[in-house]
Amino acid sequence: MTFTSAPTKISFRVFSSCDVKGGAAVALGRIHASWFLVLARPDEVQMIRTFRCLNFVLPDDPTAINALSAGGKHLFAVGGHLGDTLMDELTSLLEHEGRAPVKVVEAYPEDHPFSVCALLEVLVPDEELIYACARCGKWEARFGPRFPRCSGCKSRYYCSTKCQREDWKPAYHRGECALLREGKAYEVECRRKLHDNGWYFENGGLGVKLFLAGTGEYEWERAYSEGDWEHFAYGTHTPPHDVPPSAAASTRPRLSREVVENMDPDVSPPGFISTGDPQEDRTLIKRFRATILGTDPVLPPFLDVFHTPGLAPNTVPDHHIPVYPSLPVPQAPGFVFTGDPLLDDCRLEEFLDEHGTDAERAAYDAVGEQRTACIEARAELMEGMLKRSRVCKRMIAAHSDVVRKSLRAIQRAQGGAESGDDGEDDDDELMSGLKGYGSDSESDSSEDGEECVQPSWRSRISGL
Repeated sequence: MTFTSAPTKISFRVFSSCDVKGGAAVALGRIHASWFLVLARPDEVQMIRTFRCLNFVLPDDPTAINALSAGGKHLFAVGGHLGDTLMDELTSLLEHEGRAPVKVVEAYPEDHPFSVCALLEVLVPDEELIYACARCGKWEARFGPRFPRCSGCKSRYYCSTKCQREDWKPAYHRGECALLREGKAYEVECRRKLHDNGWYFENGGLGVKLFLAGTGEYEWERAYSEGDWEHFAYGTHTPPHDVPPSAAASTRPRLSREVVENMDPDVSPPGFISTGDPQEDRTLIKRFRATILGTDPVLPPFLDVFHTPGLAPNTVPDHHIPVYPSLPVPQAPGFVFTGDPLLDDCRLEEFLDEHGTDAERAAYDAVGEQRTACIEARAELMEGMLKRSRVCKRMIAAHSDVVRKSLRAIQRAQGGAESGDDGEDDDDELMSGLKGYGSDSESDSSEDGEECVQPSWRSRISGL
């Protein structure tokens, strides 16, 4: 087994654009054969990090994986159903010094047969990219330590020795480390098939993984109640599809009650990762200590800010999610599936119009009707899930308000608050973690309702 080499001490580089996640800080990242846009910090409730898979890998193209420019910089292609959207976002991003994450090396015609938009060169040095653990899928945290990489291949990163050890099996990294050392990244991808051109479909919109992940209110409150700083630092993460889901379990150090009792309460516990907000850090550490030591008093619901009555996970079970039907395989040679479901749908329709039989076209139309029914059913499920999410937020906000008022009433009754002082300072820290709850509005890609529309990427690069 090869051990991990010392991690870099350089932070990953962050970019922003008013067209991308409302101006939030994002980083350019890698895991296995895929490139992603990753939120530098998890969003407020769902704790999602990855929101765009960037590279489009043409089938049977050895040059599509780990390609390098003449100057030794990474190259990847952008295309598929969301190609123009991805290009608009990527070419609008800048960091604080005005540097861009990528450069367009070649723009392809709009009628490219696989809808490939452009070939991009990565301008971010390797040590300033953000990396995910090759085993559990966890992305590096904005204020946490950088992940060390495998000292053998120098291509895979791990969040812990536990993850590296579990990945050192023939089916996983043990079987690919030597290939990566030899520069055979394409052979590694063919072996495990981890890249997904249809990532956007399964992870966004009406995708299965979005339903299974849920809207996050219950999980957020659980993490806040227990002082689970990993949840707030790393957010949610999903292991590669050939790795057991159990690999995503927390790797936070398990500290005994005795150890915590002997720790200075004003000192961060071993492995603690800052949120970037000192007040939130103090609250999480207090909650962690209270959870381990069992010092929380038994409180009536109207005084227990950490447990909203009736709050439950807001997910959709796998067996309730309609399966998106597969496209029929044409008899005539020449059609290649890309793995992008919506792109392949359009391409197959054109192919069958020219080369298909009447029976094949009828089969395609039947699948189209089934797909439409599936999307409509999923849209109904999503509407229900979002409605429950709004209810959850209102429940938490209302419960927080009840607790705040109850605490102030008790303080006044006990004479604990001076005249004209309703005790706000005493419970502000207690309630600090609940910011962002209680809003019924859906997230917006622009701030304060202002429109912020950049020109399309083709017009942008033509002006350079």
